[in-house]
Amino acid sequence: MKRPVFNTNVFLSYRKQMSKNDIATMKMSVVVLYELTATTNDKSDRQRYEGWKKQFSEKGKLLVPTMSDWWEAAKIVARIRYGDKIAGHGKTPPMPEAQRLQNDVLIARSAALHDCFVVTSNTAIF
Repeated sequence: MKRPVFNTNVFLSYRKQMSKNDIATMKMSVVVLYELTATTNDKSDRQRYEGWKKQFSEKGKLLVPTMSDWWEAAKIVARIRYGDKIAGHGKTPPMPEAQRLQNDVLIARSAALHDCFVVTSNTAIF
């Protein structure tokens, strides 16, 4: 059975409404937990994310990118940058643009390799 992996933007919109049952049906990307934790100033949110990390890890449902995932993500981002260079009439987009894509690529790749699908509202990237 394919399981959902929620992208960070979904958590930011719906995290307060998620029930324990919702969370139990999905897998979690450690990349999403990183983004959530790195962008919060709220101690209770950080504690919630720490609990999720422990829960998903203990149940074998935490998706952690491997060296191979990072390598493939780099190649994908390079291809995107090359395509953007062609569309930009020879101007290579700045690296920060590509770096923002790396997390989305890592989420998508680890989801696909674990028979999951990504739930996102960021359809332009995915």
